[in-house]
Amino acid sequence: MNILYIAYSCNPFAGSEDKIGWCVPYESSKTNIVYVITKEEQREPVEKYLQSHPLENIKFYYVDIPNFYKKIFKGFMYSGRLNVWNRRVLPLAKKICADQKIDVIHQITPIEFRAIGDYGKIANIKFVCGPLGGGESLPNGLKDYAKGHEIIEVVRSGINRWYRFKLRITGKLNRCDYIMFANKETQEFLVEGAELNCPYELVFDNGLRPDELVSWTEKEKVNEELQCK
Repeated sequence: MNILYIAYSCNPFAGSEDKIGWCVPYESSKTNIVYVITKEEQREPVEKYLQSHPLENIKFYYVDIPNFYKKIFKGFMYSGRLNVWNRRVLPLAKKICADQKIDVIHQITPIEFRAIGDYGKIANIKFVCGPLGGGESLPNGLKDYAKGHEIIEVVRSGINRWYRFKLRITGKLNRCDYIMFANKETQEFLVEGAELNCPYELVFDNGLRPDELVSWTEKEKVNEELQCK
């Protein structure tokens, strides 16, 4: 299968979203032909890794945006930068799909639901999106931690509702063929009251290389050694 991954965050040396954006295409390339579009800032770490770890069946493309957008879209406005990037990626994604006979497009990062691209508009190609997150709200029991920053949470909540409304009126979610959610809160936030025409599920949004996994036996051995000291 030929798969195109949209992975804004994709770094073999980092964690969090960068790790997910790297490890999923990495593992997929073992059984599929994989193409990855990521941001220009990831060129250096990706190429550094490939110099010492040549990979087959995977090719990377890098897309940048003007510095103007990087300067104005910061903090809680970062979603604006992601959406500008997605718009600049779309023409390249269409070209790769046509030239390489792509079967599936998977937007894997960014994870936040506010930055879903229009890749579902590319005809005759399945579009998978997720894991999606970002729809969580601050639990009542933790609101004391937001003291002094309440306005940020209010703004974030308002932005989330605006993007949810925008997703519904544009039909962007229904142009997905499959959606994965990173947490139950985001799934409920986007699904309740909506009429989704595609299947969706809750998934574990982590990705690790085999060499990064430590068996429970080894962990227990380390713990025993620490207790003896």
